[in-house]
Amino acid sequence: MPFCPRCRAEYREGIETCSTCNVSLVDSLEGVPLPLSEETVATLLEGKELAMLVRGDMSTCKEIHQALLDEQIPALMLPPDDDVGHAGLSMVLDVIIAEEDQDRAVAVLQRDWADMLKRDGLFWPATEEGVMACPACGSTAPLVDGCCPDCGLYLGDAEEDEASETDEDTTDD
Repeated sequence: MPFCPRCRAEYREGIETCSTCNVSLVDSLEGVPLPLSEETVATLLEGKELAMLVRGDMSTCKEIHQALLDEQIPALMLPPDDDVGHAGLSMVLDVIIAEEDQDRAVAVLQRDWADMLKRDGLFWPATEEGVMACPACGSTAPLVDGCCPDCGLYLGDAEEDEASETDEDTTDD
């Protein structure tokens, strides 16, 4: 019988995706780590230097938070410490992780969001001036290392993506 690796629900044969978590089912839960609970996350982050990974709307932060937990990276969602208003966002949250997990977290986000954008054919919209706007927060500020400087969402480097697609096309022959 297939199982959901996130919520651990059991499904009948022939079902391939968890209807609750929207993730692919696995044949066995053997070797699948238990999801990180809030208590476990708090314990794992206690006494560590923390860093904000992403600031954004609730929906975006929840998705990023869950992706990190799925990869066994302890993460919290908290309201920002500052009193700066964030125009256009109804509720702003920060995704907080241990500084030592930053490289792993960035790798997860790069992989997941790049795959989603390619799979769904989504691209962030251009403004009237032709400047690309972040799909999460709408910022038109220039990317910093492929990330939105306002919310931290990884958007990638268009030239790098085009080069890797060209490389993939030549290696398929």
